[in-house]
Amino acid sequence: MRTIAIAVLAVIVAGEALAQQAGMMGAGSGTCAEYIQAYRRDPDSANDTYFSWAQGYMSGQNVARDAMRNLNALPISTQLDFLKRFCEQKPTDLFAVAAQNLFNALPTLRK
Repeated sequence: MRTIAIAVLAVIVAGEALAQQAGMMGAGSGTCAEYIQAYRRDPDSANDTYFSWAQGYMSGQNVARDAMRNLNALPISTQLDFLKRFCEQKPTDLFAVAAQNLFNALPTLRK
């Protein structure tokens, strides 16, 4: 019995150690299918959550690069349509991939 308890404790500790590492978190770390499901349940809430994440992600991409993209080049409704269309076509991709594709579609800012 003691051996089982030690084994269970080892699995819990190892799982917690792995859970503490993450290269990405939040809505973008889920799949496009998850976004589409959330959108079908409540479009406004899904768009608030996922688009806010996408804006933060794209802003971070701009900070990390020399050449920035114009995040305001397309109306928000067009950007939301882009993300939804992408996710409908590629449900197994991460939502982050949809956000990256939107980012890549935006024009570079002039200096």
